[in-house]
Amino acid sequence: MKIEASSAQAARAEAEGKLEEIDKRQRLGDIGAKKYARMRHEVLSRLGHRLIEAHLEGDEAVLAEHHFVEGHEAIPENVLRETAEIVVSLYATDRRLFRWRYQDKPSWKARPVDNFAESLEWRFFSELHGIERRFQIRWSETAAGAVIAVVALLAWRHLEVTAPFLLGCGLLGFLHGLCWPTKRVVVASSISGEPGWEIGASGRGSGRELVKLINMKTAASRRGGP
Repeated sequence: MKIEASSAQAARAEAEGKLEEIDKRQRLGDIGAKKYARMRHEVLSRLGHRLIEAHLEGDEAVLAEHHFVEGHEAIPENVLRETAEIVVSLYATDRRLFRWRYQDKPSWKARPVDNFAESLEWRFFSELHGIERRFQIRWSETAAGAVIAVVALLAWRHLEVTAPFLLGCGLLGFLHGLCWPTKRVVVASSISGEPGWEIGASGRGSGRELVKLINMKTAASRRGGP
């Protein structure tokens, strides 16, 4: 059972009321998709601040924050059904990093993600090793390009006009997936066996600021500084 401070419960109830009103306005056609997303982000960002306030120590304050949508790794059960997105909000204070994972809807009619549990957790900078940049080959893109190229070769006699085009697209997709791997930025834990926290959209301004702050704080922690 999840127990929250009364202030956090009040903040959540207030946010849910505002989110319901935003859903209603989009359902009635008062706001478009972009404004809908912006308004929900503002409400949820304020809620995130209020949720972690209950856990802050003394004069601890939030110095940087960054929000992004997790990539969808699994194929949806029904591609025609719009579902909610898993959003990650990272808040860095002067002594630790908070991570809040929750659902958010791209539209009022989106359905919640099945078997997903919201979580709020944190790690002190003394528990973090620092930022690691990892590279992962795009195997799905590489495989898709190879399949397209093979199909073009097999159907060459029947597709005299389009076969060369398909072959070129397939080879380009194969080479792109193989030679330009996905770059991942991960906050590595210094605790053995503890998984790292990925920072999505790290190239955005807020992501760069967060990465810079984490690097500075973890380096100071290793030196024994504040």
